[in-house]
Amino acid sequence: MAPVILMIRALVLPVFACPGAEATAADAATATEAAALHTATSARLVGANCSYTTGVMASRVVKEGVDWQFTGILKDTLNNLDSHVASPFRAEGDGAFVIATEILESLVLTGVKNRKVFLQGRVLEVDGVRYAVVTSYRVVNS
Repeated sequence: MAPVILMIRALVLPVFACPGAEATAADAATATEAAALHTATSARLVGANCSYTTGVMASRVVKEGVDWQFTGILKDTLNNLDSHVASPFRAEGDGAFVIATEILESLVLTGVKNRKVFLQGRVLEVDGVRYAVVTSYRVVNS
């Protein structure tokens, strides 16, 4: 009888161990958070800035910052902050410098130049500079 119980446990327990759709949502949230923390790979976005410093600041903004939303146009910057944090865009009217992360890079690939966007993320002011990290976005049709 013991082998039968072991066989039933072997067949039934993996079903309970499989998290299904809940793991997919958690994995997506983890992937999004990771992309928000990783520095963009494009030289156009990072420029002459330090990718390590950019990643550290992105991590700090996500951990210490407050929730942030922006609807508007991203304006090009000179990407030359004294902190050496890569920030190729500034949220027009909001003043936040948007840190060059993988999520921003994917947004740039959609061709957002001079187009209205809706951004969500975190923002933190450090030494008089408002840094923003985008965690999600969409292009606004207007």
